[in-house]
Order: sequence, then C-alpha cells, then structure tokens
Amino acid sequence: MEFRSGQPFLTSYEAYIFSDYHEARWKLAGSPANSLDLQEAQRWMYRSEDLVMEIVKNIQALFEDLGTVRSTFGDQPQLRNLVASLSALHALKTPPPPTAAHSNALERWRDELVRQVQQLAASDYGKRFDDLLGYRFQQLNSAQRQR
Repeated sequence: MEFRSGQPFLTSYEAYIFSDYHEARWKLAGSPANSLDLQEAQRWMYRSEDLVMEIVKNIQALFEDLGTVRSTFGDQPQLRNLVASLSALHALKTPPPPTAAHSNALERWRDELVRQVQQLAASDYGKRFDDLLGYRFQQLNSAQRQR
C-alpha cells in the first residue's frame, strides 16, 4: 500500500523544501529585486499553504476512521497499539538550507531532504498504515476460515 492519504503532507513538505532552496539561491545571488529564484520561492510557499485545508481534512478523516476502527473492533491490545501509533504521527522537521553554501551544496541539500521525506513517508508512516490494515485483514481471514 502506498501512503496515498499522506500525499498532501509529502507535497507540502516538498514545497517547503523547494521554497527554502530557491530562497537560499536568491540570497546567495545577493537578494536581487527581480529574481526568478525569489518568484519560485514564493510560488512553492503558496503551494504548500494551499495544501493546508486538504491536510486538515485528511487529519480529521484519519482520526474519525481510527475512532470507528477502535469502536467497531473492540479493545484488543494489538489493535490499540496499532491505532495509537497512527495517532502519534508527528510533523517532520527539516533543517534549514546550509548558509554561505554554493549552488551545488544547495542542490545536494534539497535532493537529500526530498529523498529523506519520501523514504520516511514510505518506511515509517506508510508502514504504520500497512501494519493496521494487515492486522485487520488477518483477523477477517481468520474469522472467515472459522465459519
């Protein structure tokens, strides 16, 4: 399973990274008034801000779904732990771009952060969803075999 419900989160973090990248390039160039990097930094920042409502809706839907799972399937210790792990998802923290860096260092910083965000989403966040779904599918299959 891919972390599709988390796509707005990923896109938002990537937009922040690209915004910071272009802002750092703009500063590296001496902060010119009419700069494509400044325009790109602003465009990426607007993009990340545009995703806020979608993210809020996804968070609300996630917690409603987790509440439904807990109330429907009872208080099973493993289920409780799996739901709690999803409830404990936290915001990612990205380090600021390196200061006084050259363009190549900024590109490496940007590319590494994007890779880390994507990897974390797949390996940590996505895994938590997979674990919960796998547990429920296993229980459903077991219940069907017993019939």
